[in-house]
Amino acid sequence: MAKRATTPPARGSWAGKMGFIMAAAGSAVGLGNLWKFPWMAYKNGGYGEAEPYGAGAFVLIYLLSVVVVGLPVMIAEIVIGRRSGKDPVGAFEALRPGSLWKWVGALGVLTGFLLLSYYGVVAGWTAFFLLKSVTGSLTVTPDAGKEIFAQFTASAPMQVAWMAIFVLLTAAVVIGGISKGIERVTKILMPGLLIMVFWLFFMVMGRENASSAYAYMFYPDFSHVTASLVLDAMGQAFFSLSLGMGAVITYGSYLGKKDRIVTCAVSVTFLDTLVALVASLVIFGVLFHLNLQTPGDGQGNLFTAIPAIFSQLEGGTTLVIVFFLLVTFAALTSTVSLLEVVVSYFIDERGWSRKAAVVKVSAAVFLLGIPSAFSFNVLGDTKVFGMTFFALFDYLCANWSLPIGGLLITIFAGWILTSKETEDEINTHRPIHAFWKFCVRYIAPIVVLLVLVGIIAGVGGSE
Repeated sequence: MAKRATTPPARGSWAGKMGFIMAAAGSAVGLGNLWKFPWMAYKNGGYGEAEPYGAGAFVLIYLLSVVVVGLPVMIAEIVIGRRSGKDPVGAFEALRPGSLWKWVGALGVLTGFLLLSYYGVVAGWTAFFLLKSVTGSLTVTPDAGKEIFAQFTASAPMQVAWMAIFVLLTAAVVIGGISKGIERVTKILMPGLLIMVFWLFFMVMGRENASSAYAYMFYPDFSHVTASLVLDAMGQAFFSLSLGMGAVITYGSYLGKKDRIVTCAVSVTFLDTLVALVASLVIFGVLFHLNLQTPGDGQGNLFTAIPAIFSQLEGGTTLVIVFFLLVTFAALTSTVSLLEVVVSYFIDERGWSRKAAVVKVSAAVFLLGIPSAFSFNVLGDTKVFGMTFFALFDYLCANWSLPIGGLLITIFAGWILTSKETEDEINTHRPIHAFWKFCVRYIAPIVVLLVLVGIIAGVGGSE
Protein backbone atom coordinates (compact mmCIF):
# COMPACT_ATOMS: atom_id res chain seq x y z
CA MET A 1 0.00 0.00 0.00
CA ALA A 2 1.22 3.50 -0.78
CA LYS A 3 2.52 5.46 2.17
CA ARG A 4 -0.20 7.59 3.76
CA ALA A 5 0.35 11.32 3.62
CA THR A 6 0.70 12.62 7.19
CA THR A 7 2.25 16.09 7.07
CA PRO A 8 0.30 19.31 6.47
CA PRO A 9 2.57 20.48 3.60
CA ALA A 10 1.59 17.36 1.62
CA ARG A 11 -2.06 18.38 1.88
CA GLY A 12 -1.55 22.05 1.12
CA SER A 13 -3.06 25.05 2.89
CA TRP A 14 -4.71 28.38 2.19
CA ALA A 15 -2.28 31.22 1.54
CA GLY A 16 -4.39 33.29 3.93
CA LYS A 17 -7.81 33.48 5.55
CA MET A 18 -9.18 35.35 2.53
CA GLY A 19 -8.58 32.22 0.47
CA PHE A 20 -10.65 30.19 2.91
CA ILE A 21 -13.41 32.82 3.01
CA MET A 22 -13.69 33.02 -0.77
CA ALA A 23 -13.60 29.22 -1.21
CA ALA A 24 -16.05 28.49 1.62
CA ALA A 25 -18.39 31.27 0.46
CA GLY A 26 -18.17 29.85 -3.05
CA SER A 27 -19.10 26.44 -1.69
CA ALA A 28 -22.11 27.90 0.10
CA VAL A 29 -23.30 30.23 -2.66
CA GLY A 30 -25.01 28.12 -5.29
CA LEU A 31 -28.35 27.51 -6.94
CA GLY A 32 -29.91 27.46 -3.47
CA ASN A 33 -29.16 31.17 -3.15
CA LEU A 34 -29.99 32.22 -6.69
CA TRP A 35 -33.22 30.29 -7.13
CA LYS A 36 -34.26 28.24 -4.09
CA PHE A 37 -34.29 31.15 -1.64
CA PRO A 38 -36.19 33.53 -3.98
CA TRP A 39 -38.67 30.74 -4.72
CA MET A 40 -39.16 30.09 -1.00
CA ALA A 41 -39.77 33.82 -0.50
CA TYR A 42 -42.24 33.71 -3.39
CA LYS A 43 -44.10 30.75 -1.94
CA ASN A 44 -44.08 31.94 1.68
CA GLY A 45 -45.00 35.52 0.86
CA GLY A 46 -48.21 34.83 -1.01
CA TYR A 47 -46.96 36.43 -4.22
CA GLY A 48 -49.52 35.90 -6.98
CA GLU A 49 -52.42 35.78 -4.54
CA ALA A 50 -55.11 38.44 -4.47
CA GLU A 51 -53.45 40.11 -1.47
CA PRO A 52 -49.80 39.10 -1.12
CA TYR A 53 -48.72 39.48 2.51
CA GLY A 54 -45.00 39.49 1.85
CA ALA A 55 -42.05 37.31 2.79
CA GLY A 56 -40.87 39.44 5.70
CA ALA A 57 -41.73 36.86 8.36
CA PHE A 58 -40.02 34.11 6.35
CA VAL A 59 -36.91 36.28 5.88
CA LEU A 60 -36.79 37.26 9.57
CA ILE A 61 -37.03 33.63 10.75
CA TYR A 62 -34.42 32.68 8.14
CA LEU A 63 -32.01 35.38 9.41
CA LEU A 64 -32.57 34.35 13.02
CA SER A 65 -31.91 30.72 12.07
CA VAL A 66 -28.71 31.73 10.30
CA VAL A 67 -27.45 33.37 13.52
CA VAL A 68 -28.39 30.64 16.02
CA VAL A 69 -28.07 27.56 13.79
CA GLY A 70 -26.18 28.12 10.54
CA LEU A 71 -23.32 30.19 11.93
CA PRO A 72 -22.73 28.02 15.06
CA VAL A 73 -22.71 24.81 12.99
CA MET A 74 -20.31 26.38 10.48
CA ILE A 75 -17.98 27.32 13.35
CA ALA A 76 -18.28 23.76 14.65
CA GLU A 77 -17.30 22.25 11.30
CA ILE A 78 -14.31 24.59 10.95
CA VAL A 79 -13.21 23.67 14.49
CA ILE A 80 -13.38 19.95 13.66
CA GLY A 81 -11.48 20.45 10.40
CA ARG A 82 -8.71 22.72 11.66
CA ARG A 83 -8.09 20.92 14.96
CA SER A 84 -7.64 17.62 13.13
CA GLY A 85 -6.01 18.86 9.93
CA LYS A 86 -7.73 15.98 8.15
CA ASP A 87 -10.47 15.04 5.71
CA PRO A 88 -13.94 14.39 7.23
CA VAL A 89 -13.24 10.72 8.01
CA GLY A 90 -9.75 11.35 9.33
CA ALA A 91 -10.97 14.36 11.32
CA PHE A 92 -13.34 12.40 13.54
CA GLU A 93 -10.85 9.54 13.85
CA ALA A 94 -8.07 11.94 14.88
CA LEU A 95 -10.23 13.70 17.47
CA ARG A 96 -11.80 10.54 18.92
CA PRO A 97 -9.64 7.58 17.85
CA GLY A 98 -11.25 4.17 17.61
CA SER A 99 -14.79 5.48 18.02
CA LEU A 100 -17.76 5.20 15.68
CA TRP A 101 -17.68 8.95 15.00
CA LYS A 102 -15.54 8.43 11.90
CA TRP A 103 -18.68 7.12 10.21
CA VAL A 104 -20.15 10.62 10.43
CA GLY A 105 -17.21 11.74 8.30
CA ALA A 106 -17.75 8.80 5.97
CA LEU A 107 -21.37 9.89 5.54
CA GLY A 108 -20.12 13.35 4.58
CA VAL A 109 -17.72 11.97 1.96
CA LEU A 110 -20.41 9.70 0.52
CA THR A 111 -22.88 12.59 0.45
CA GLY A 112 -20.38 14.81 -1.36
CA PHE A 113 -19.78 12.10 -3.95
CA LEU A 114 -23.48 11.44 -4.52
CA LEU A 115 -24.36 15.13 -4.56
CA LEU A 116 -21.69 15.90 -7.13
CA SER A 117 -22.89 13.14 -9.45
CA TYR A 118 -26.32 14.72 -9.98
CA TYR A 119 -25.39 18.35 -9.23
CA GLY A 120 -22.91 17.99 -12.10
CA VAL A 121 -25.87 17.42 -14.42
CA VAL A 122 -27.51 20.67 -13.28
CA ALA A 123 -24.16 22.47 -13.46
CA GLY A 124 -23.95 21.36 -17.08
CA TRP A 125 -27.34 23.00 -17.65
CA THR A 126 -25.94 26.32 -16.39
CA ALA A 127 -23.03 26.22 -18.84
CA PHE A 128 -25.33 25.30 -21.73
CA PHE A 129 -27.76 28.11 -20.89
CA LEU A 130 -24.88 30.56 -20.59
CA LEU A 131 -23.95 29.67 -24.17
CA LYS A 132 -27.57 30.05 -25.29
CA SER A 133 -27.86 33.40 -23.52
CA VAL A 134 -24.81 34.72 -25.38
CA THR A 135 -26.38 33.79 -28.72
CA GLY A 136 -29.58 35.61 -27.72
CA SER A 137 -31.69 32.47 -28.13
CA LEU A 138 -33.25 32.69 -24.66
CA THR A 139 -34.88 36.09 -25.10
CA VAL A 140 -36.38 35.78 -28.60
CA THR A 141 -39.80 35.07 -27.04
CA PRO A 142 -41.04 34.65 -23.45
CA ASP A 143 -41.35 30.89 -24.04
CA ALA A 144 -37.91 30.46 -25.65
CA GLY A 145 -36.22 29.30 -22.44
CA LYS A 146 -38.95 26.76 -21.76
CA GLU A 147 -38.70 25.33 -25.28
CA ILE A 148 -34.89 25.18 -25.25
CA PHE A 149 -34.89 23.53 -21.81
CA ALA A 150 -37.37 20.87 -22.92
CA GLN A 151 -35.36 20.06 -26.06
CA PHE A 152 -32.07 20.07 -24.17
CA THR A 153 -33.13 17.76 -21.33
CA ALA A 154 -34.77 15.39 -23.84
CA SER A 155 -31.38 14.81 -25.50
CA ALA A 156 -29.35 12.16 -23.66
CA PRO A 157 -26.10 12.89 -25.57
CA MET A 158 -26.36 16.61 -24.80
CA GLN A 159 -27.00 15.93 -21.11
CA VAL A 160 -23.96 13.67 -20.83
CA ALA A 161 -21.72 15.95 -22.90
CA TRP A 162 -22.40 19.09 -20.85
CA MET A 163 -22.10 17.18 -17.59
CA ALA A 164 -18.72 15.89 -18.78
CA ILE A 165 -17.60 19.43 -19.64
CA PHE A 166 -18.44 20.66 -16.16
CA VAL A 167 -16.84 17.68 -14.40
CA LEU A 168 -13.64 18.28 -16.41
CA LEU A 169 -13.71 21.99 -15.56
CA THR A 170 -14.15 21.16 -11.87
CA ALA A 171 -11.32 18.62 -11.98
CA ALA A 172 -9.03 21.16 -13.65
CA VAL A 173 -9.49 23.50 -10.69
CA VAL A 174 -9.11 20.88 -7.94
CA ILE A 175 -6.07 19.19 -9.48
CA GLY A 176 -4.17 22.45 -9.03
CA GLY A 177 -4.26 21.99 -5.26
CA ILE A 178 -5.41 24.31 -2.49
CA SER A 179 -3.54 27.60 -2.91
CA LYS A 180 -2.67 27.31 -6.60
CA GLY A 181 -5.94 25.73 -7.70
CA ILE A 182 -9.03 26.24 -5.55
CA GLU A 183 -7.90 29.45 -3.82
CA ARG A 184 -6.62 31.10 -6.98
CA VAL A 185 -9.81 30.37 -8.92
CA THR A 186 -12.29 31.24 -6.16
CA LYS A 187 -10.52 34.55 -5.55
CA ILE A 188 -11.53 35.40 -9.11
CA LEU A 189 -14.96 33.76 -9.25
CA MET A 190 -16.37 35.02 -5.94
CA PRO A 191 -15.60 38.73 -6.44
CA GLY A 192 -16.88 38.35 -10.01
CA LEU A 193 -20.05 36.74 -8.69
CA LEU A 194 -20.61 39.57 -6.21
CA ILE A 195 -20.00 42.23 -8.86
CA MET A 196 -22.54 40.59 -11.17
CA VAL A 197 -25.27 40.15 -8.55
CA PHE A 198 -24.96 43.80 -7.51
CA TRP A 199 -24.86 44.95 -11.14
CA LEU A 200 -28.15 43.13 -11.70
CA PHE A 201 -29.48 44.71 -8.52
CA PHE A 202 -28.72 48.28 -9.62
CA MET A 203 -29.97 47.62 -13.16
CA VAL A 204 -33.32 46.32 -11.87
CA MET A 205 -34.13 48.23 -8.71
CA GLY A 206 -34.17 51.65 -10.35
CA ARG A 207 -37.14 50.68 -12.56
CA GLU A 208 -40.73 51.69 -11.94
CA ASN A 209 -42.46 49.78 -9.10
CA ALA A 210 -39.32 47.68 -8.50
CA SER A 211 -38.87 49.27 -5.07
CA SER A 212 -42.02 47.41 -3.94
CA ALA A 213 -39.69 44.42 -3.59
CA TYR A 214 -38.21 45.95 -0.41
CA ALA A 215 -41.53 45.98 1.42
CA TYR A 216 -42.39 42.51 0.12
CA MET A 217 -39.06 41.07 1.32
CA PHE A 218 -38.61 42.81 4.64
CA TYR A 219 -41.99 43.83 6.09
CA PRO A 220 -43.08 40.98 8.39
CA ASP A 221 -46.70 39.87 8.65
CA PHE A 222 -46.80 37.25 11.39
CA SER A 223 -50.47 36.48 10.88
CA HIS A 224 -49.54 34.13 8.03
CA VAL A 225 -46.77 32.24 9.84
CA THR A 226 -47.28 28.47 9.59
CA ALA A 227 -45.28 25.40 10.56
CA SER A 228 -44.37 24.94 6.90
CA LEU A 229 -43.02 28.52 6.66
CA VAL A 230 -40.92 28.11 9.81
CA LEU A 231 -39.45 24.80 8.65
CA ASP A 232 -38.76 26.26 5.20
CA ALA A 233 -36.84 29.15 6.76
CA MET A 234 -34.88 26.99 9.21
CA GLY A 235 -34.05 24.37 6.59
CA GLN A 236 -32.92 26.99 4.07
CA ALA A 237 -30.65 28.61 6.69
CA PHE A 238 -28.96 25.26 7.33
CA PHE A 239 -28.70 23.84 3.81
CA SER A 240 -27.70 27.12 2.16
CA LEU A 241 -24.36 27.14 3.99
CA SER A 242 -23.20 23.74 2.64
CA LEU A 243 -23.33 22.22 6.11
CA GLY A 244 -23.54 18.52 6.92
CA MET A 245 -21.65 17.30 3.84
CA GLY A 246 -18.03 17.64 4.95
CA ALA A 247 -17.16 20.60 2.72
CA VAL A 248 -16.62 23.07 5.57
CA ILE A 249 -14.70 20.46 7.59
CA THR A 250 -12.45 19.85 4.59
CA TYR A 251 -11.85 23.52 3.86
CA GLY A 252 -11.35 24.17 7.58
CA SER A 253 -8.60 21.55 7.68
CA TYR A 254 -6.49 23.77 5.41
CA LEU A 255 -6.99 26.88 7.59
CA GLY A 256 -3.95 28.32 9.38
CA LYS A 257 -3.77 28.28 13.17
CA LYS A 258 -3.39 32.07 13.31
CA ASP A 259 -6.64 32.71 11.42
CA ARG A 260 -9.64 33.49 13.62
CA ILE A 261 -12.41 30.97 13.08
CA VAL A 262 -15.27 33.25 14.18
CA THR A 263 -14.17 36.01 11.78
CA CYS A 264 -13.94 33.54 8.91
CA ALA A 265 -17.31 31.92 9.67
CA VAL A 266 -19.10 35.26 10.05
CA SER A 267 -17.63 36.47 6.74
CA VAL A 268 -18.73 33.34 4.87
CA THR A 269 -22.20 33.42 6.42
CA PHE A 270 -22.62 37.11 5.66
CA LEU A 271 -21.65 36.69 1.99
CA ASP A 272 -23.93 33.69 1.55
CA THR A 273 -26.90 35.48 3.11
CA LEU A 274 -26.20 38.70 1.21
CA VAL A 275 -26.27 36.93 -2.17
CA ALA A 276 -29.57 35.21 -1.32
CA LEU A 277 -31.23 38.48 -0.30
CA VAL A 278 -29.90 40.54 -3.21
CA ALA A 279 -30.81 37.83 -5.76
CA SER A 280 -34.34 37.80 -4.33
CA LEU A 281 -34.63 41.58 -4.62
CA VAL A 282 -33.52 41.34 -8.26
CA ILE A 283 -36.16 38.75 -9.11
CA PHE A 284 -38.97 40.44 -7.18
CA GLY A 285 -37.93 43.83 -8.52
CA VAL A 286 -38.53 42.56 -12.05
CA LEU A 287 -41.78 40.86 -11.08
CA PHE A 288 -43.18 44.03 -9.50
CA HIS A 289 -41.93 46.18 -12.37
CA LEU A 290 -43.69 44.02 -14.96
CA ASN A 291 -46.57 42.91 -12.70
CA LEU A 292 -45.76 39.27 -13.46
CA GLN A 293 -45.94 35.93 -11.73
CA THR A 294 -43.17 33.37 -12.16
CA PRO A 295 -44.02 31.04 -15.05
CA GLY A 296 -43.68 27.47 -13.85
CA ASP A 297 -42.08 25.73 -10.91
CA GLY A 298 -39.99 22.63 -10.23
CA GLN A 299 -36.44 21.61 -11.17
CA GLY A 300 -36.21 23.58 -14.40
CA ASN A 301 -37.74 26.90 -13.41
CA LEU A 302 -34.37 28.59 -13.00
CA PHE A 303 -33.81 27.94 -16.71
CA THR A 304 -37.34 28.68 -17.92
CA ALA A 305 -38.69 31.41 -15.64
CA ILE A 306 -35.67 33.75 -15.58
CA PRO A 307 -35.38 34.07 -19.39
CA ALA A 308 -39.17 34.52 -19.59
CA ILE A 309 -39.04 37.33 -17.02
CA PHE A 310 -35.96 39.14 -18.30
CA SER A 311 -36.99 38.84 -21.96
CA GLN A 312 -39.68 41.44 -21.30
CA LEU A 313 -37.21 44.05 -20.04
CA GLU A 314 -35.26 46.55 -22.07
CA GLY A 315 -31.73 45.16 -22.23
CA GLY A 316 -33.08 41.75 -21.27
CA THR A 317 -30.52 39.83 -23.33
CA THR A 318 -27.62 41.43 -21.43
CA LEU A 319 -29.32 40.78 -18.10
CA VAL A 320 -29.83 37.11 -18.99
CA ILE A 321 -26.17 36.73 -20.03
CA VAL A 322 -24.96 38.22 -16.76
CA PHE A 323 -27.41 36.13 -14.76
CA PHE A 324 -26.34 32.82 -16.29
CA LEU A 325 -22.67 33.75 -16.01
CA LEU A 326 -23.42 34.39 -12.33
CA VAL A 327 -25.18 31.01 -12.01
CA THR A 328 -22.31 29.21 -13.77
CA PHE A 329 -19.75 30.78 -11.43
CA ALA A 330 -21.86 29.73 -8.42
CA ALA A 331 -22.23 26.19 -9.74
CA LEU A 332 -18.48 25.84 -10.34
CA THR A 333 -17.46 27.02 -6.87
CA SER A 334 -19.96 24.53 -5.42
CA THR A 335 -18.82 21.54 -7.51
CA VAL A 336 -15.19 22.33 -6.67
CA SER A 337 -15.92 22.05 -2.95
CA LEU A 338 -17.83 18.79 -3.39
CA LEU A 339 -15.01 17.22 -5.39
CA GLU A 340 -12.41 18.38 -2.84
CA VAL A 341 -14.33 16.62 -0.03
CA VAL A 342 -13.93 13.24 -1.75
CA VAL A 343 -10.43 13.91 -3.07
CA SER A 344 -9.15 14.89 0.38
CA TYR A 345 -10.34 11.55 1.76
CA PHE A 346 -8.31 9.54 -0.74
CA ILE A 347 -5.25 11.75 -0.23
CA ASP A 348 -5.36 11.55 3.57
CA GLU A 349 -6.73 8.07 4.19
CA ARG A 350 -5.57 6.11 1.15
CA GLY A 351 -2.28 7.83 0.41
CA TRP A 352 -3.19 8.74 -3.18
CA SER A 353 -1.51 11.62 -4.93
CA ARG A 354 -3.76 14.60 -5.66
CA LYS A 355 -3.56 13.95 -9.39
CA ALA A 356 -4.57 10.29 -9.05
CA ALA A 357 -7.37 11.14 -6.63
CA VAL A 358 -8.82 13.87 -8.85
CA VAL A 359 -8.68 11.76 -12.02
CA LYS A 360 -10.18 8.61 -10.47
CA VAL A 361 -12.86 10.37 -8.41
CA SER A 362 -13.89 12.58 -11.34
CA ALA A 363 -14.22 9.53 -13.58
CA ALA A 364 -16.37 7.79 -10.95
CA VAL A 365 -18.52 10.92 -10.51
CA PHE A 366 -19.07 11.10 -14.25
CA LEU A 367 -20.10 7.44 -14.48
CA LEU A 368 -22.49 7.73 -11.54
CA GLY A 369 -23.91 10.92 -13.04
CA ILE A 370 -24.98 9.21 -16.28
CA PRO A 371 -28.19 7.70 -14.80
CA SER A 372 -29.12 11.18 -13.53
CA ALA A 373 -28.43 12.68 -16.95
CA PHE A 374 -30.63 9.98 -18.49
CA SER A 375 -33.44 10.59 -15.98
CA PHE A 376 -34.92 13.28 -18.23
CA ASN A 377 -34.90 11.19 -21.41
CA VAL A 378 -34.03 7.52 -22.00
CA LEU A 379 -34.46 6.49 -18.34
CA GLY A 380 -37.37 8.83 -17.66
CA ASP A 381 -39.75 5.91 -17.18
CA THR A 382 -37.32 3.87 -15.06
CA LYS A 383 -38.22 4.37 -11.42
CA VAL A 384 -36.60 3.24 -8.17
CA PHE A 385 -38.95 3.59 -5.21
CA GLY A 386 -41.17 5.58 -7.54
CA MET A 387 -38.43 8.09 -8.44
CA THR A 388 -36.02 8.65 -11.31
CA PHE A 389 -32.33 8.27 -10.50
CA PHE A 390 -31.93 12.06 -10.38
CA ALA A 391 -34.87 12.46 -8.00
CA LEU A 392 -33.73 9.52 -5.87
CA PHE A 393 -30.19 10.86 -5.40
CA ASP A 394 -31.56 14.31 -4.57
CA TYR A 395 -34.07 12.81 -2.13
CA LEU A 396 -31.42 10.75 -0.32
CA CYS A 397 -29.01 13.69 0.02
CA ALA A 398 -31.40 16.55 0.77
CA ASN A 399 -33.89 14.64 2.93
CA TRP A 400 -31.65 12.22 4.78
CA SER A 401 -27.87 12.37 4.63
CA LEU A 402 -27.47 16.16 4.92
CA PRO A 403 -29.78 16.69 7.93
CA ILE A 404 -28.58 13.51 9.66
CA GLY A 405 -24.95 14.48 9.07
CA GLY A 406 -25.62 17.99 10.34
CA LEU A 407 -27.39 16.71 13.43
CA LEU A 408 -24.54 14.36 14.32
CA ILE A 409 -21.94 17.09 13.76
CA THR A 410 -23.74 19.41 16.18
CA ILE A 411 -23.86 16.64 18.80
CA PHE A 412 -20.15 15.90 18.33
CA ALA A 413 -19.09 19.54 18.57
CA GLY A 414 -21.44 20.39 21.42
CA TRP A 415 -21.25 17.28 23.59
CA ILE A 416 -18.22 15.19 22.60
CA LEU A 417 -15.53 17.83 22.13
CA THR A 418 -14.50 19.38 25.45
CA SER A 419 -14.74 23.10 26.16
CA LYS A 420 -10.93 23.16 26.34
CA GLU A 421 -10.68 21.77 22.80
CA THR A 422 -13.18 24.19 21.32
CA GLU A 423 -11.86 27.20 23.26
CA ASP A 424 -8.34 26.50 21.96
CA GLU A 425 -9.59 26.61 18.38
CA ILE A 426 -12.20 29.36 18.55
CA ASN A 427 -9.89 31.55 20.63
CA THR A 428 -12.39 34.30 21.39
CA HIS A 429 -14.02 36.02 24.36
CA ARG A 430 -15.63 33.65 26.85
CA PRO A 431 -19.19 35.06 26.41
CA ILE A 432 -18.97 34.46 22.64
CA HIS A 433 -17.73 30.92 23.18
CA ALA A 434 -20.47 30.32 25.76
CA PHE A 435 -23.14 31.57 23.34
CA TRP A 436 -21.73 29.35 20.58
CA LYS A 437 -21.64 26.35 22.92
CA PHE A 438 -25.26 26.92 23.96
CA CYS A 439 -26.42 27.21 20.33
CA VAL A 440 -24.50 24.16 19.11
CA ARG A 441 -25.53 22.05 22.13
CA TYR A 442 -29.20 22.88 22.35
CA ILE A 443 -30.66 25.15 19.65
CA ALA A 444 -28.97 23.75 16.54
CA PRO A 445 -29.70 20.05 17.24
CA ILE A 446 -33.34 20.81 18.04
CA VAL A 447 -33.78 22.91 14.89
CA VAL A 448 -32.08 20.35 12.61
CA LEU A 449 -34.14 17.58 14.21
CA LEU A 450 -37.34 19.58 13.62
CA VAL A 451 -36.35 20.11 9.97
CA LEU A 452 -35.68 16.38 9.60
CA VAL A 453 -39.03 15.49 11.18
CA GLY A 454 -40.72 18.06 8.95
CA ILE A 455 -39.14 16.50 5.88
CA ILE A 456 -40.29 13.04 6.92
CA ALA A 457 -43.80 14.38 7.62
CA GLY A 458 -43.86 16.24 4.29
CA VAL A 459 -44.10 19.67 5.91
CA GLY A 460 -42.04 22.44 4.31
CA GLY A 461 -39.15 22.73 1.96
CA SER A 462 -39.57 20.45 -1.02
CA GLU A 463 -39.53 22.79 -4.02
